[in-house]
Amino acid sequence: MNAITPEDFAIDLSSLTTHPDHLWVGSGSTTAHPVLGTVMAVRGFFSPPVCAPDLLLDVTLKVDGHTVHDWGAGGGGDVGMLYAGGRWMPHAIERLGTYHHRKDGHLRSIYLHARLVPLVGRPGFLLIVEIENRAPAPCSISVLPELKPGHPRRIPLSDWAYPKPAPGKEEAVACGEGCWRNSDVTLRMHCDNPRFQLAPGETSHFACTVVADDTETLASAADSEAESLGAWQNRLGTYLASMPELTTSNADLAAYYRRSLISGLVCFWENPDFVMHPHVATSGMDGGALCSYLWDFGGYAPQTLALMLGDKARAIALEFARMDLGRYYAMAPDGHPVGVAYAYSVWSFFEMVRAICVHQGFNEELFAEVCRLVLDLEKRADERLLIDFGGHDQLLEMRGTGWEHIVASPNAERASCLRRLADMADFSGADPSLAASWRARADAIGRAIREHLWDAEAGWFRCIHPGGHSELVYSIQAFDALRAGVCMPEMKTELLRHLIGDGFLGRYGVSSVARADTVHYEVNDPDWSGGGAYTGEGPQLALTLYEAGEPALAWDVLGRNFWMGRHYPYFPQESYADRPQSPPQKRANIISGLTGAEALIFGLFGLRAGMDGSLVVDPQPPPGETMTLSGLRYRGRIVDVALEPGRLSVKVDGKIIHEGELRRVQAIGGQPV
Repeated sequence: MNAITPEDFAIDLSSLTTHPDHLWVGSGSTTAHPVLGTVMAVRGFFSPPVCAPDLLLDVTLKVDGHTVHDWGAGGGGDVGMLYAGGRWMPHAIERLGTYHHRKDGHLRSIYLHARLVPLVGRPGFLLIVEIENRAPAPCSISVLPELKPGHPRRIPLSDWAYPKPAPGKEEAVACGEGCWRNSDVTLRMHCDNPRFQLAPGETSHFACTVVADDTETLASAADSEAESLGAWQNRLGTYLASMPELTTSNADLAAYYRRSLISGLVCFWENPDFVMHPHVATSGMDGGALCSYLWDFGGYAPQTLALMLGDKARAIALEFARMDLGRYYAMAPDGHPVGVAYAYSVWSFFEMVRAICVHQGFNEELFAEVCRLVLDLEKRADERLLIDFGGHDQLLEMRGTGWEHIVASPNAERASCLRRLADMADFSGADPSLAASWRARADAIGRAIREHLWDAEAGWFRCIHPGGHSELVYSIQAFDALRAGVCMPEMKTELLRHLIGDGFLGRYGVSSVARADTVHYEVNDPDWSGGGAYTGEGPQLALTLYEAGEPALAWDVLGRNFWMGRHYPYFPQESYADRPQSPPQKRANIISGLTGAEALIFGLFGLRAGMDGSLVVDPQPPPGETMTLSGLRYRGRIVDVALEPGRLSVKVDGKIIHEGELRRVQAIGGQPV
């Protein structure tokens, strides 16, 4: 993307349906949390290894000696500072406030513009507040910041996994002016320019800096803010350099695409003590799920991540290869393994490696690793060539007996891995008999799934449990078997019939379990039990439908998510299907938000990249829409694709490859179409 800035990702706080606990701002090394409804209050920050979730900064002003609280109070009369909205940006949260009261014939009228800025490379945050005097007479301002330090603590990097870090047991106590300490953490606060005079119409500012370290020297507020802005500018320039810019007549699609990108970028952490650079966190804005979970990005947006990370993607993949994926599914910031043996780990790692080889070039070391993992997994197959992947800990974490043990997906994904592994073997020049045996094995797995798991009468897959018990679970996971290529045409027809008619589709997204499945459907846990879905599932279903040649249905599914681009600063872990909202008890953000970009680039626009560096463009646009992807960088080439009703334009390095009818185009390499 050309000359994009943090300002381009700004979103009005008043438009958000984000739960107040989910609104954070991050620098790449620190996240901080405003108290919504107030203009200046800050509740907690996280900067591994420092955790300060119950810290509270509250700022009171004295305007000509009159106390003005900032409590976000309701009701009438003089209740203090009135919150007047604001904006979220990647590097800062702006909040506006107004105070306008006449007392004893004296008008006090001020306007506040506050910016909450998480620090870069140092645990803490900065609050900068500009104050304008709107009264006809001069006024004096005194700033009275109060820091309640709470129970800060240090948590080893190996323990930053899924739970949102809790406060420590020891409260920090005052140990001097602007200093609080417990046995684990020292907190310091400095207030710059706490008293000043304002002439009528004049503006000035003060700044409060809160840090959690023993260093007494602080950078100026201006320098700290510039550092945060510069860090984000560098991040955008680095990780969006290969990503295409979307121009479209559909404003909702444009907003959704941009929010999809920022959902990924807020998950990139940059800390020299972390083992990966960047550390691709699953979530992390609210301090939870800071681990790097392979399925969340390798399983949902592998090609988008490969484009964003460039050469850094190989090092990240190799770190996961060094971890025992047969026993763990995620990695803490220091490389410590997290979790259990997971059904989707091998497939997710394979998809990540394949995307790297497609976008950065074939890599023998990564090929050897996926060979080892895929073939080791095959040793677990029973006499039917099916694998029992275990219970909910290894699969979907539903809250009742269901999609467990021998299931269509990820068994079908084994077949997909073997076929694509054979393609990689062909490219590598390996013994042709290996590729032939892997393709034969993939075909046999597909037959086993159709014979043992497909229920022709129900038109759905059964899940087989130990002892012969079976379940019909109308889970959205069944469509992954369609994507994996094990379904016959009549199976596809039946699956789509259920998708359309059984309550998978809601006005604001998809449901992870169909409403018609009264045994398994619920609405309190949308993630995998119904009432909504994990954020990556809707756009991945759309991508599956594009790949299956169902563009009208794919566009319909994708479009149900577009509201998220208007009402979230970044996408949450999951959202409901029937209302524009997410569960407050779940994670504030998720890396799989990038799946929206994945579905658009590789589904709707139909880019198909090959191991040999070839590129096919095979778009499936919705009728009546105009849209352009420009500036996509693929192996050093720049690709532009423009769509308008009935027409397609493809350029490579500025040269027109095709301009005319809408059809499949060989843009780079390969044989002419």
